[in-house]
Order: sequence, then C-alpha cells, then structure tokens
Amino acid sequence: MNKGLGLFHLVVVVTQFFLFVTMNKIEIIKTDRGGSITTDQSILNVLKNIEHENHLLSSAQVEATKAMLNMHTKAQNNFDTPSRVFAEETSNLSNEAMVLLTDEKSIKRSLRRIRNKKYPSLCPLSELKINSNWATTGGAEPKQFLLFDNENNDNRLIVFASPEGIGVWIEHFLLVLKSFIKYLYIIHACIKNTLIPCVYALLQRKNKEIYVELLSKLKSMLFELKLKTISIDFEQLMIQAIELVFVDINIQCCYYHLSQSIWRKVQNIGLTKKYKENENVRQMVGMIGKV
Repeated sequence: MNKGLGLFHLVVVVTQFFLFVTMNKIEIIKTDRGGSITTDQSILNVLKNIEHENHLLSSAQVEATKAMLNMHTKAQNNFDTPSRVFAEETSNLSNEAMVLLTDEKSIKRSLRRIRNKKYPSLCPLSELKINSNWATTGGAEPKQFLLFDNENNDNRLIVFASPEGIGVWIEHFLLVLKSFIKYLYIIHACIKNTLIPCVYALLQRKNKEIYVELLSKLKSMLFELKLKTISIDFEQLMIQAIELVFVDINIQCCYYHLSQSIWRKVQNIGLTKKYKENENVRQMVGMIGKV
C-alpha cells in the first residue's frame, strides 16, 4: 500500500477486500492493485482516474468510499444513532459498493467509537458546566434546550425543555408529572389522551425544597402558563409543593401509580408468595387501592 503522497493526506484506504477511513480529508486514493484516483476534498467529484498495470479503480470503490467517509463525518457532527447513519448512507448504494463495505456490525462499532470521543469525560458535580452544544437540541439547526440550572451543588436542579415542548405545555392545561427514577422528573402535557413529554428536570435530591424550587422557577419563567389540573402519583412531598406554588389547582392522583406502589410494598415486606397463593391476601391487597 503506497502512503507516500507528499503534501496530501491519505484518508481512505481501499484494498481488494475492504475499505476504511483513517483521517478526515482525502486527495488521492491508491490501491495495492496499482490503480489510483484523485478527487476533490469532498470526494464528490473525481478529478483523475489513472490506470496502472491495466487496472482502473472501480466506480463501486469510489461509491463505497464516499459512503464510509460520510458515515464517519455524521458520527462526528450529529447525534443520530449508528443504525440510522448506516441506513441513510447505504440505502442508495449499488450492490457492488455494498459488497466492498465491511460487515454492518463492524461499521456501527466504528461509528460508536467515533461518537464516544465527542462526549466529555465525567467530572464531579461541582465542576459540571452545561454549555455549548450540550445546552441545545443539537442537529443542523440547534435550539436552546437548557431551561435552567441553579448551580447549587448541595441541591442541584437542572431543567431542560425545547421551545416546541414549552409551547405544547402552555397550550394544553392538563399537566402530568411522572417520576421515572429517583432524580428525574418528566413533565408531560396530555393531548387527545396521549402524553407528550415537554420538560425534563434532573434533581440531585428528592425533597420538598427542590420540588418547590422547580415548580416556582417554571411558573416564573412561563408566565403564560395557566394550569387547571395536575395529574401525579401519590408522592406527598410533590403534592405539598404543588399546593404551595399553584393556587386553586385540581390535583388528580394516578391510580396506576398507586397500584404499582402497592405491589412494590407487597414485594418489600415479603408477601409475594402469599399474594400469589392465598386468595384472601390478594383480596385484601386489592382493597387497599379502593379505599
């Protein structure tokens, strides 16, 4: 393989059996079979194709090379999944070009490695600063996504919401708060019996103080917000915070979450086996949710 290209960088290596991207630009591609090709830096236009030893670099090799470079570029510049990047770049490839690519799993692993290099290293909470692309929705037309960060390292509160999500939330009066894990609250709007996630809040702790701060900040930043109903699970601290922040609000507790909570309690106190085997125990547990 000839890599001595003077001032040019060899970035795409093509052999008889496979190809891969090694750097971020291309001027010349050479193969160990004697053919060479010169393109512009985008590899979109072939400038020169020279035959060596009676062999021309095939159009399929150029096509496959373009697809690989495009995949690596997308992995560096956006947040699409490797599966989506691969599908987009190979959907229109010829059968001859597809044969030249390495297997799909290997390419996706390569894209994931490229993507992982973009992520910042983990740091202590006190050093966490959310800025630049990480405060936006990303993509070709990024929009502000970080709504609020109190930067209080003893009781950190970080809130994310897109402009579209905020618009949906303001327009529809039914607010649904769901606690999926201990430190994440996702606020939904209910539209035609469908829950649409609008706001994402990362909480360092679960306490009344942080809940009040979250709701107060949202209320102050979204002055158009006129809530009538809030549907929530039976978490008492959040209910108390809602009553403090919103006046004359209708709080609806979710029976589904109550049933889940009851079942978790049954498991925690070791009644799972009796619940499954004893009809009386099942009836008594079922009556709890109907009180």
